[in-house]
Amino acid sequence: MTLMEISQVLGNVGEFVGAVAVVATLLYLAIQVREAGRSSKLAAVQANRATRIAWLSSIRDSSHLPAIQAKALAGEALEAEDELRLVHHYSANWGLFYSEWVQRELGLMGEFATSDDMDMKFLLSSPRAMDVWRGVGEHIYPAPFVEYVNKAAPTREAGTGTSFIENLIKAATTREAGSAGDSPPSSSDT
Repeated sequence: MTLMEISQVLGNVGEFVGAVAVVATLLYLAIQVREAGRSSKLAAVQANRATRIAWLSSIRDSSHLPAIQAKALAGEALEAEDELRLVHHYSANWGLFYSEWVQRELGLMGEFATSDDMDMKFLLSSPRAMDVWRGVGEHIYPAPFVEYVNKAAPTREAGTGTSFIENLIKAATTREAGSAGDSPPSSSDT
């Protein structure tokens, strides 16, 4: 073999090794990108759940909100300060709902996304939540989210029928009174 032939063989071997190295690098990068995507979905789910837990804990631990909601559900008049607290509560709740909707729409939570059915039922049946939506929400959120909420909005007249939350309270009150025949409301009661 001449020096020229040896150089040619070594050049061919070098090209082959280089091609194998490129393929191995691309496989490694594909695996890393997939793992990064999974990690970002996990982080989105964890952040979402932490936000939701903090939100619910703040409601539970509030010295004002449970009493305000009980008064509103009972149809009692609220003082101006309590009315303002309720409006801000629903404004924040719509904001949280929007944030979760965006994460779902962007696919950031993947197959681990929670259903928004309960949140939607709560907001659409809560006292004054739709007033806050119509007065503020429809004007500040993007059109796709507004369409999403308005499509699910109840068609019943305000103050008629029984809301989902009213059914939950009625069921809890009935159980506390010792009535054994009643069961919790189903989703068809909304």
